[in-house]
Amino acid sequence: MTPDPELTPPPKTSSLADAGLSLSAIGFGCASLMRLPSARERRELIAATIDAGITHFDVARMYGLGAAEAELGRALRGRPESVTIATKFGIDASGALQRLGRLQAPARALLARSSKLRSTVQARRDSFATPRRYDADKARISLDRSLQELGVGHVDILFLHDPRRHDEIEQAALVEFLDAARRDGKIRAWGSSLDSVSDFEQMTNLPPAGVLQTRVDLLQQEPPPGTSLVFGLMARHSLMSAWLRSHSDRRAEWSAALGADPLVDDLLAKLLLAQAMALPGTPVALYATTKTARLEVAATVLSAPPGPALTEALSGLMAADRDAILGAAQASGRFAP
Repeated sequence: MTPDPELTPPPKTSSLADAGLSLSAIGFGCASLMRLPSARERRELIAATIDAGITHFDVARMYGLGAAEAELGRALRGRPESVTIATKFGIDASGALQRLGRLQAPARALLARSSKLRSTVQARRDSFATPRRYDADKARISLDRSLQELGVGHVDILFLHDPRRHDEIEQAALVEFLDAARRDGKIRAWGSSLDSVSDFEQMTNLPPAGVLQTRVDLLQQEPPPGTSLVFGLMARHSLMSAWLRSHSDRRAEWSAALGADPLVDDLLAKLLLAQAMALPGTPVALYATTKTARLEVAATVLSAPPGPALTEALSGLMAADRDAILGAAQASGRFAP
């Protein structure tokens, strides 16, 4: 796919001016990094990510049962200074889960066999629904551990990990700590990463400033104003692809509007990624995969992005068929709206 010469493509980097940061316009989400069975495959994936032009990495204390930060740190050693890292605090793997995190493949097999461990995992999942506490002491301990695991002197962004309306957030002391950590050079910016934005406008407990990262569902809603980074944008890709395959008439209409079949050469995936990058404020769009070959989608969008006319055409098609796509998913039980 070649860019429209008459239209200005989205930039390869995004500036978070208020935070003094410049990030690659596409970032890499590390939530699934430890699903790869070997350290060699994980290092190769990170190296290929950088080769694709993606130099911003998003991780968290809980990712990979607590092992993803250390693995990312090892993979990034000796890499260019242009690499940026965001991590999160507030949700942690601990106890048995953290010990299992060091042996990912055997751990996952053990979880499948052990009812006791499955109960432990379920208890941790259930705890996500109960109120969590975000305070300065927790942030300090988590940040120091993150810096140690990553093997770095600072992280570029430290996020509160999915704070919710009913969580207890010690605003004043927490902001004081985060600002001090920034002055001390341990972080360059801080903010909140939200998995759900359904009640964002009603959240009065969030710190009053900082970088905002949110999940985005391009089929249903745009992220809230002020969002600088978005993730989860490929969650609907398989659903939309399946719907188009089963509706040949609409697939033909989409092909005519886009000038090419959206299910050929990963056009739909590329347009979804470019669409996220073109949202108001030009946010960084996080992309995640465990397959090196799938990085071609992101590399193409960075090097030869589709023009705004194509992403706008996709937006119109998605709006027109939204109810049909979601209705089919709900009827089949594949993906609830």
